Amino acid sequence: MKIKNFVLVAVLLAFQVSLMAQPTVQKPFASIKGALDKIEASKKEPQLSDFGGNEKKFLKAKDKHAEQIADPSFWFERGEAFKNVEMYAGDNLGLGVSSASVGILRGNPKTKTTEGSVEIWNYEGYFLAFEEAKLKKWGLTEPMDGAFANMVESYNNSVEKDAKGKMKSKVQKSLVLARNYYRNEGIMFYFDKQFDKALKAYEQALYIFEMPIMAGSDTLGYNIGEQYYYAAAFAEAATDPEKSVIFYSKLIEYNKANPTRAYEPVKAYRFLANTYKTLEKRDLQEKTLLDGLVANGDDKDLMIDMTQYYLDSQNSEKALEFLKRALEKDPNNYVYIFVKGTLYDSFKQLEYNKMDLIRQEVSKADSLRRENKMTKDEFTKLRDAKTLEANALWVPADQNMDLAITDYNASLAIEPDYFNAKYNIGAVYYNKAAQIIKMAELIPTTDVKKYDEQMNISKELFEKARPFLEEASVIEPNNVSTLQTLSTIYAKLGMYDKVKELKARITEIENSNSGQIK
Repeated sequence: MKIKNFVLVAVLLAFQVSLMAQPTVQKPFASIKGALDKIEASKKEPQLSDFGGNEKKFLKAKDKHAEQIADPSFWFERGEAFKNVEMYAGDNLGLGVSSASVGILRGNPKTKTTEGSVEIWNYEGYFLAFEEAKLKKWGLTEPMDGAFANMVESYNNSVEKDAKGKMKSKVQKSLVLARNYYRNEGIMFYFDKQFDKALKAYEQALYIFEMPIMAGSDTLGYNIGEQYYYAAAFAEAATDPEKSVIFYSKLIEYNKANPTRAYEPVKAYRFLANTYKTLEKRDLQEKTLLDGLVANGDDKDLMIDMTQYYLDSQNSEKALEFLKRALEKDPNNYVYIFVKGTLYDSFKQLEYNKMDLIRQEVSKADSLRRENKMTKDEFTKLRDAKTLEANALWVPADQNMDLAITDYNASLAIEPDYFNAKYNIGAVYYNKAAQIIKMAELIPTTDVKKYDEQMNISKELFEKARPFLEEASVIEPNNVSTLQTLSTIYAKLGMYDKVKELKARITEIENSNSGQIK
């Protein structure tokens, strides 16, 4: 959730807003900041001391000040000034714009410098960076702290003080420009791998999206759900999962309220759940996935995520339940079929584990007998009882083994060269053969015939495993694990020339791999 994972580049490039058809002549940055200083000065309430104690002039100035700060136009112009400072560097530009086009729009820079493959054009108060003659980045050389907050405050005051409602449309248009600028700036920082700055810029864009005065002003038709989605992605890139939770949660709420404009309704739940996994909030991860299934009608991807959740939780029964539901939606998915086989395989292994505990218990009892702490009759009685118990476990183990092999073969019927399925069929037979050899320890040493029978059965199983592992080794010839397992099988079957051949091959592969480490 690690969404882990996002493919943003092509989509984000498509989001770039190009406003180059109407080039604007920029005022010098210093003059904009100078205008701001005057605006801020005029905002301050006059003091009697400012007029040398002249009360008449003071009162007149005070009345003028009160009239000014009550004027919605004053606040609008103040907002415009702060907006112009924020947008000064990148206004009317977009990522990928050619340096030739920028030269026409902005004129020649004061200086040009280079940093590696990047050429930087330095203008008054800002810079533009190009790579391969394409605009890569922009920024102010003298950023102004609090410009965004002052812009928002000013526009809000302009609308609030406008009793006639004439300013709202103007403010909305200016905020749309600012909102789009912050979106573009966020994308710019994302491409520049400045993920913290990318997140901050996108949060500013979203703040404007959510301002009450922006209701109904979305003239460019942006889907705010889409913006929540990318803000969450930027938060993930910035390693801020708490904020990812906020934005994915907002996206889910938006989708509920706007079903006809829902954006990535399935991914919203999947990625939120994965973020909770990152935060180790397993209960919220499970709840999010279950809520997602309710909201999205048993979506197969969510069911696979639920399967993985229960696998991670070591609850194979629940994992199998959701995997079967996913297969109902996608019955020919050979990977899903294979995974179902691995679940039956795991159930079989549980039975084998119980057998191992029984074998260990008998082994301990045998040690006690040898130390004369248990009589021979007591040991024989315990061993015979435990042997019956172990033999009973073979039935469910073999049933699950058969179900696993059935699924592995079904997976191969769809994808004949699927390495994992071939390897696992070989592993199923191999593991049963190995388990028979281990459990043969329970056979009394006097019963040579029964012991030999079990050894012959194990050899038959090794022989069954061999062709599947050989085929798997053809698909992945450098898979050392497969070759090592095959080598063991060849040894069990007395095929010593093959053992020698495989050991040489394994050594060659391992030497080759170690030579690649630098």
